[in-house]
Amino acid sequence: MPKFKVTLFVLPVLVLLFSEPASGFVLFGKGETQEVFAEGMVRIGSKDEDSARALALFDAQRNAVLKMAKLFCGSSFDKSRTKIESSLLKTPQKYIKKHHIVEAQRLGEYYKTRIKAYLLTDKLGRDIKPFFVSAALKKIKILLISRQSSDGKESMDGIVADAFEEEAQKGQSFDFLKTSTEMKEEFFSSDVMQYNLSHNSGADILILLEAKAERIDTLNSSNFYPFQGNIDFKAVNIRTGELIKTGSLKTNIIVPKEEKGERRIFTVLGKSAASKFMPALKNVSISKTTVVLKLKRLSDYEKLKSFFNYTMALEKVFDMKLASWRGDEATFEMDTSMSPEEVASSVLRKNIFPVAFEKTEKNLVIMKFLK
Repeated sequence: MPKFKVTLFVLPVLVLLFSEPASGFVLFGKGETQEVFAEGMVRIGSKDEDSARALALFDAQRNAVLKMAKLFCGSSFDKSRTKIESSLLKTPQKYIKKHHIVEAQRLGEYYKTRIKAYLLTDKLGRDIKPFFVSAALKKIKILLISRQSSDGKESMDGIVADAFEEEAQKGQSFDFLKTSTEMKEEFFSSDVMQYNLSHNSGADILILLEAKAERIDTLNSSNFYPFQGNIDFKAVNIRTGELIKTGSLKTNIIVPKEEKGERRIFTVLGKSAASKFMPALKNVSISKTTVVLKLKRLSDYEKLKSFFNYTMALEKVFDMKLASWRGDEATFEMDTSMSPEEVASSVLRKNIFPVAFEKTEKNLVIMKFLK
């Protein structure tokens, strides 16, 4: 009798796991889920329509998981994508508790499927953590302001900045926001510690380059011209107000008469300054902390994605990841130089999302969507 009882109990479970219900949903696991819409498409080619339909469904499932993976990874996604696609996305079904086919149709040589997938976000969040790229913060942003002058008549504006950036990027990882003399002459006339540290460029470091060059008649030659030039360098940490580095250098060059001597010497000055002064930026500390942002009453993926993208783009947010999404509450981890109060203020400032502030405590901000 005991054996018959066990057999009768197990059979219904096997039917539940391995059969497809009449409703069109497919069951793969347990746990809380979140709804995500996704599309898949495949070229039919020599395949029969049933095979194309199955491949389009797989592509849609894969894209549904990929959408959520981007939020869990934050800025490290691009560096982790290849590994994620070759491992987790080989079997996207294990992160989908069930799906419903919203649309399936042949479009000429292609077959398209749109699904509503119920993702097991906790499971995906756990499995994706090993793929995070360490120290995958946004690139340090450098506001590079230059001006240059020479006794030549040709406009040389920007050559120093271009040459400096080209040299500085070798083996480094920076985003340069360049400008020249059109931007506020006071940058060059005021105390370096008083530069407009509250400017809204989104930069982390301010670099000032001021270069001068002139032709000198010390070489008695009908084929060559000598030039001399000097460049002054200043760098300040915009987020802390700290003066990072200041210095200057000089150089002399000889160029053929048919070449543009000013262009050559400004290029040399820019590259030389980068080689000499940029190593000082390797150990610059951009002051940051991790703020946990909890957002309540959020049960829609598109709202989540829009809020994530908006917040990730805030000026002092270096990186952001979705830590969890359970029920209608999403939790984000933000690497930022802002306090929790400043985070809340920044989110609310433009009034783009119908959200309300609840409270802050230590490194925690709690907000909620207004219904």
